[in-house]
Amino acid sequence: MQTKISLSLPPVDGPFIKAELSRRNVELQDIAAAVGVSATIVSLVISGHRSSKRVAQAIAAAAGVPVEKVIALRKSKAQAPSTKVAPEPVTTTTRSTT
Repeated sequence: MQTKISLSLPPVDGPFIKAELSRRNVELQDIAAAVGVSATIVSLVISGHRSSKRVAQAIAAAAGVPVEKVIALRKSKAQAPSTKVAPEPVTTTTRSTT
């Protein structure tokens, strides 16, 4: 029996980060302008739907939190274990016609 390995990232605490940014009167557009991306990208990083170390660092600095609270940094594909399952071997039989 073969099993699939499921990789999941630790959850990002988006509501906490948004609250910290609000408390500090920082708008997503401010962070976006500072790093040269759209506010949508900043929002996606905060919600955990996108991964960007550079954007996460800017968010962390603006919110006054460690970058680990902003984003779960992914391993590169070369380091990540494979989640593919090898196909079952195919066996064939031949019939004798004698």
